[in-house]
Amino acid sequence: WVEVVLDISPFADGKPHNLKFEANILEKEGLSSKASTDFLIDDVSVTSFNLTDAISVLKILIGINTDRYIDVNNDKKTGMQDLIYILQKISEIR
Repeated sequence: WVEVVLDISPFADGKPHNLKFEANILEKEGLSSKASTDFLIDDVSVTSFNLTDAISVLKILIGINTDRYIDVNNDKKTGMQDLIYILQKISEIR
């Protein structure tokens, strides 16, 4: 196992939030396995992002209602900075 520490203090805003942990076993060989893990706050990954997250931000930016709220830089709005950060994480620039 690997210890993971997350700072969720930016979400201490007095509003209710959903915290979820996901673990997916990718391969299993004998006693060892490879897995991916993710922590999500309000359905937004705080450890990894994917193209679905980027598309959701694009929809929000052009005014299409989504059931997701994405604010990676915690400025209380979804903006171009969030999209750039997500794309950098996906492309492993960050």
